Amino acid sequence: MARVRAGAEVATSPRLAFMVPKFMGKSIKVTKKPRGRPATGRGTQIGERWHPTELAAIDAWIAASADKTITRSHAVRRLVALGLKVKR
Repeated sequence: MARVRAGAEVATSPRLAFMVPKFMGKSIKVTKKPRGRPATGRGTQIGERWHPTELAAIDAWIAASADKTITRSHAVRRLVALGLKVKR
């Protein structure tokens, strides 16, 4: 029931309850952020433990290469690729 200024009572229409969602849409859209760090690649991650002598050999290979900015992980990938080519 709704009251009018003069004091009379007016019944509300039951159809009004179904019409309200059409008129009142959401004004703010909330987008959830993805959790965690974004993926860096689609390859399989392999974790290895290296002995100090092996790390020294990898570092020496990096120092002897033309590109001094390569990282150890990139150097290991290059060395594996070279090893696979020699095996064929």
